[in-house]
Amino acid sequence: GGRPRGAAGGVYSKSEVCSQRHEVEVDRWTPLLEGVEELDSCKKEAILVLSSVLLGRESVTDKEGLVQICLPVMYSLLKTVSAHSRAIVATTTTKAQNKVTNQWTEVLMAVQGLGTLARVCGWALREHHAEIILFCVTTTSMADPLAAHVLFFALHDISSGCGMNINELLCANIDHLSKDLNLMLRQRQTSSPGLPTLIRLVLKVSPLNQDKEDLNDTIQSLVLNLALSEENETLEILNLVALFVKGYKDIFKKTDSSEAEISSDEG
Repeated sequence: GGRPRGAAGGVYSKSEVCSQRHEVEVDRWTPLLEGVEELDSCKKEAILVLSSVLLGRESVTDKEGLVQICLPVMYSLLKTVSAHSRAIVATTTTKAQNKVTNQWTEVLMAVQGLGTLARVCGWALREHHAEIILFCVTTTSMADPLAAHVLFFALHDISSGCGMNINELLCANIDHLSKDLNLMLRQRQTSSPGLPTLIRLVLKVSPLNQDKEDLNDTIQSLVLNLALSEENETLEILNLVALFVKGYKDIFKKTDSSEAEISSDEG
């Protein structure tokens, strides 16, 4: 019995004991994280095992401490997705990226794993929700039924972990996502398979009183991408512009309807 003691016989404080426990837990992740980052043939299996281990932490009550333990896992999954996506962009066309495979890939396994991680950590992970949502949305193509299915349940896991529904989760992070969209366009990252989904999401979820400068920034970035696009990219950018224009018109319709309702109420 008694409190844990250090090598010199001194009694560890509670924070020191927690810190040691966190270090032990992080060390346990190391082989799996190395598998996710370094293996080529077994990435999906390593991510699956990671997700299963995460599920075993769901009953942990110290969520803040759990977040500190799980952050290396989150960053590893995000880095793996990012590296995989860059390899695809470098070697294939956008049309090939959006090809319907309806099969589990490393990307989909990572999206599912991130959803599990967010559900297990709950509200304590809220500062990272926008980052996770951005990766989940932009790395999955809605042309692939399995990808759409995995994305929906990942968003459901993230939202249910903090007592929200998906719409509330997206509304809470829409400002961050809107700025990330503009940043992606300024950096000419137009080949992400989920970029059209991100544009639809931002336009659909954004409040009626959204800062018009953000919307103007988006359309300016799209036009700039169009001006700088190669011949094989032109149609892709035009489709994004058309998608944005349609969503922009819908926003104005909602605005006009709201103003009409206010006027009738005042009358």
